[in-house]
Formats: sequence, structure tokens, C-alpha cells
Amino acid sequence: MRRIVAAAVLAVASTSPALAARAEQGRIDALLAAVESSGCKFERNGTQYSAAEGASHLRMKLEVAGDRVQTAAQFIERIGTASSRSGKPYQVLCPGQPAQTSQQWLELRLKDLAAPKR
Repeated sequence: MRRIVAAAVLAVASTSPALAARAEQGRIDALLAAVESSGCKFERNGTQYSAAEGASHLRMKLEVAGDRVQTAAQFIERIGTASSRSGKPYQVLCPGQPAQTSQQWLELRLKDLAAPKR
């Protein structure tokens, strides 16, 4: 009986990192979907792009980053904040709202994801 319990505990413990990784990937995917469906403009290096183009650009950067981005917070910090070429911050321009940095915008979306559902 002890062996069965020990095996079950080990099985659960070994899947925890995988579950955490899937949860983080889900958060990153949700952030990308939020950009894509936002209806906002995504400004990069002084040029405005559609929400779909902004999300596509972020997906490309994420793919290039590979294993260096494993959490939603890392995604925001390393992918979604600024141009890797110029260092200029990305801006999100939503109708009827003041412009904000993509970092602020993404962090708000991430906070929304973490909020308990009613």
C-alpha cells in the first residue's frame, strides 16, 4: 500500500511542472488572443498596425525566443514591451482611450486573467 501511495505522489509531483507550463502557455495564448481581438492599433517603431498584425508580430517574436520565454510575465517583459531593434516601447491605441504602453495594456489583461471568475 505504501508503494502505491508513494508512486501516486511521485506521479503527481512529476506532472506538476508540465501542468504549470501548460497553464503559462495558456496565459500567453490568451494574451495574444486579447491583442488580436482588441480592435486596437498596435504601434511599433512609429508605425501603426492592426490588432491582428500586432499579434502576428508578437507570435513571431515568441517563436524566435523559444525556451527563453516560459511564463506570461516573461512574455510581457521580453516580447511584448519594446522593439528588439530600436528599443522603443510598443504602444496600444484603442478607440476612445488614451494611448498606453503595451506593457501596461498586457499587464492589465494578465491581471484580468488571474481574477476569479464570477
